[in-house]
Amino acid sequence: MEYKVNGKTYTAPDVIDFGEIVKLEKCGLSLETMGDLNEHALQGIEACVRYLGNYTKEEANKEIMEHLAKYPLQDLVKVLEIVTTSDFFKTMVTATKNQA
Repeated sequence: MEYKVNGKTYTAPDVIDFGEIVKLEKCGLSLETMGDLNEHALQGIEACVRYLGNYTKEEANKEIMEHLAKYPLQDLVKVLEIVTTSDFFKTMVTATKNQA
């Protein structure tokens, strides 16, 4: 999938499996954050931008701030699809519902 951040196009792998989720976690996306993206959306956005651009935290924050100066926040929210459409996320949500 393709995502635009600050006018730049980034491509995420078509399959976000466990290994890619581990990479996202290294970018700051914890399982807690992943479990409640409504409450932790900004952390999720930062992690996804870091992941897409292979950025440091500072570089990602700069891209996000420059994006927000020119484009709506809603455009950034789309990067959360990297997580929400992943097989890992779907499995985790299903498992959580089954435990309830």
